[in-house]
Amino acid sequence: MIALREGKGLSQEQLAEELKVTRQTISNWENDKVKIDVSKGAEICAYYGISMDELFGEYVPARRRRLVENRTLPAVLLFILAAVLGVFGGLMLALGGDGTSSAFVVSTRGGAIAIVVVAALAALAAIFMLIKRK
Repeated sequence: MIALREGKGLSQEQLAEELKVTRQTISNWENDKVKIDVSKGAEICAYYGISMDELFGEYVPARRRRLVENRTLPAVLLFILAAVLGVFGGLMLALGGDGTSSAFVVSTRGGAIAIVVVAALAALAAIFMLIKRK
C-alpha cells in the first residue's frame, strides 16, 4: 500500500481524500492494523488500475518483509532456538550427563554446558537484534 501511494507521489492525507476515508484509516491499512474491506479494496484497485491479487499480493508480503527488515522475525526465531537449546541443555545437566538416565543425554557434562552456552549466546544475539532494529 505504501509503495503504491508513494509511487503516485501522494501523502496519506491526499489518498484519504481521494478514497473518502480518514488519514488514520490509510495509516491503519499501511501498518496492517486494520484489514481493507472488499468494497474499499475494489475502489483502491480501480484508483491504482490494479487487480485485487496485485493489491493484496503486494500488501501482505510487505508486512512480512518489514518484520524481517526490522529484525523482529529473526529475533523471535533466535529466542525460540535459545529456549529449545536451553531446555535441552538444562535437562542434560539435571540428568547428570552419565548416559544412563536418558537416550538424549550425552556422556559428558561438557557437552551439556556447551549447549547451554550456545542457548545463552542465541538469546543475547536476539536481544541485540531487537535493540538495534530500525
